[in-house]
Amino acid sequence: MENGKKQVDALKEWLSYYIKNRDMHLRRIERLRETENGFEACLKDRQREAYVVSIELNTGALSGLSAERLFLVVPNTQKNLGLLIEKWRELASIKNLTIIFVNPRSSLETRWLINPYVHSRVCDDKALAQGLKAMFETVEAWR
Repeated sequence: MENGKKQVDALKEWLSYYIKNRDMHLRRIERLRETENGFEACLKDRQREAYVVSIELNTGALSGLSAERLFLVVPNTQKNLGLLIEKWRELASIKNLTIIFVNPRSSLETRWLINPYVHSRVCDDKALAQGLKAMFETVEAWR
């Protein structure tokens, strides 16, 4: 596996393009600012979106952020899938959180997203692990 800094740099580069592409039609972003661990988007309606890149799925990276929408961007790895399942209840309690699992080099899709708060309300707990694994497999695992 690549060293941590290279992985973070690759995720941040992918994320920069992702944010800009997502905004091409809506044109809601007034200003996009790079932060130490990601980006902050200031929207025209005065709301803010915080995008945090982390090698490991960890809510600690989100502490202290006060944005209307939080995005945690992590590599699409088996470990992060396991952490998602393990920390599901904690993650599902954060209403404004979307987690983006990424592999920029995937020959399939390059990302899959989940909002645990919303997903926990529509998903059967018994099928949770199986459903998350199915979404995980739509993007090649980052190695």
